Amino acid sequence: MMEHDTEIFKRIQILRDMGVGLSVDDFGTGFSGLSRLVSLPVTEIKIDKSFVDRCLTEKRILALLEAITSIGQSLNLTVVAEGVETKEQFEMLRKIHCRVIQGYFFSRPLPAEEIPGWMSSVLPLKI
Repeated sequence: MMEHDTEIFKRIQILRDMGVGLSVDDFGTGFSGLSRLVSLPVTEIKIDKSFVDRCLTEKRILALLEAITSIGQSLNLTVVAEGVETKEQFEMLRKIHCRVIQGYFFSRPLPAEEIPGWMSSVLPLKI
């Protein structure tokens, strides 16, 4: 098993050396724990939507989001909050200095040909 992991890490490092970023998706759930932030050459962590959904109603979840954001920034990682659907969630994440926020609050998925029209309708952002 250890030899397999070593080979995977080598391949990931080759990708990083080529400039490819590595994101840990659904951070905080499953196998995406803190050890991955130091054992893999990651560039980004994506906070799972399940935490975002509860950040306005559960103080412990909000504290966890603050900690994840702070740790990520301390490690010079991009921290992305996934699944933001409301202005209140957006404002809370901005308040805790989460700089990259994605979700239906901004837009549902769009076909490529609709993106230019959508962008011209929202830029500059007035949030």
